[in-house]
Amino acid sequence: MKIIEKLKNLSEDLNNDNLEIAATKVDCLIDKYSSKKEKKFKAIYLGAFLSKKAKVQLENWWLATTQTPILEQEKMHHMTIKFRPSPEEVLAAPIGELVGLKVDGYALDGNGQAIFVTPIGTHSTNDIPHVTVSVAEGISPVYSNNLLEEGITEVGGPVLEAEVGFFATNGTDTLIKFDFDGTIYEL
Repeated sequence: MKIIEKLKNLSEDLNNDNLEIAATKVDCLIDKYSSKKEKKFKAIYLGAFLSKKAKVQLENWWLATTQTPILEQEKMHHMTIKFRPSPEEVLAAPIGELVGLKVDGYALDGNGQAIFVTPIGTHSTNDIPHVTVSVAEGISPVYSNNLLEEGITEVGGPVLEAEVGFFATNGTDTLIKFDFDGTIYEL
């Protein structure tokens, strides 16, 4: 029999013997040790995450402008605002707010495709703020940084809608958060 089950039996016996104070203390022990503490989520990076509409807009713009098909691993996900932000940086970010990402250029080769953007309503700590469009099989999206450093084809593209949030982990799961509920930043 598990220790928690033994404590529950003890609490029940104490209650049956009209020893409510002792039973309450045992119940507190049961609560303390039987409940698994929920791990809170912590930001891996802050980002401006493209809306579904913006992803479609970007894909259509990309195909029409570059006349190049999208590579095997389509991304069109986000512009990184800050990698490994401090708690103060997360709390200071406009989490949940809509911002714009003005497409001002692009770069592409056989391994990757990316757009250079000018953030409107937010910023990026990247030297070249961008959104990875796609990468070839086996290539990391981080490749976009190198690709854009090699040269950008300047264009006057659309403004894409994005929402400021953060990609987070609790040590087991990952998700995108647009609020502080269930995070270490929760007040």
